[in-house]
Amino acid sequence: MSKPHAFELKPDRVGWAKLNSIEATHAHKLPGVRCPNCGVWAITGMLYPCVDESALTNKSPSSAPLSVAQFRSLAADLKPVLGSERPIAPGTALGPLRGRATGTFGDFAWVNPWTPLVRESAWQALGDAGIELCAVRAELGFKNQPHESFFELEAVPRAQLANGSEAQACEICGRVSVSMPDRLVLDATVFDESVALQRVINLPTVLIVNERFARFIQERQLRDAILTPVEFQ
Repeated sequence: MSKPHAFELKPDRVGWAKLNSIEATHAHKLPGVRCPNCGVWAITGMLYPCVDESALTNKSPSSAPLSVAQFRSLAADLKPVLGSERPIAPGTALGPLRGRATGTFGDFAWVNPWTPLVRESAWQALGDAGIELCAVRAELGFKNQPHESFFELEAVPRAQLANGSEAQACEICGRVSVSMPDRLVLDATVFDESVALQRVINLPTVLIVNERFARFIQERQLRDAILTPVEFQ
């Protein structure tokens, strides 16, 4: 069986960051966890902007870290809202972005390397091309002049690192500590090529696009995004 084809998606740091800036946060963020073994911790990169913000009323506690039992109770309350396909972890961000933007933006825009946005016209073109993505309008104020809206793309963690299961989970809180490898190699046996955009479960700050989405970016010459082929094992 042939191996999948996919690409890591990153911002064009050199061209984009010199000219543009977005200062924005998501509507809700889950607190960290306080574990007797691991201390206080949270995960970076779990972002679900498409979650219905109105359904989160009275479900987001204060920002203070929770005990393991308290967080598990919160996750159980949120499961009906987030659905079965969205993993819930300490530090998970929910709902739309709100903030301000400055610059001369291209087709992609980035709050940070793991929070991708696309301008509305590109988002509409993706839909016209039949590329299925969940996205929501970012509530951004543009300094000095009006600007076409941007939509934040939601990427659910699905892909897995090859041999990622070798990392040991904390027996109390379930935390799995994984460092960014020198070479990004994904597990081909669990990779779903039909998903246009996804994150790596073990490293949710890493964004992966399938071949069809990558070809769209390349053929349309969308600006401010870099694609790097991913290895599979």
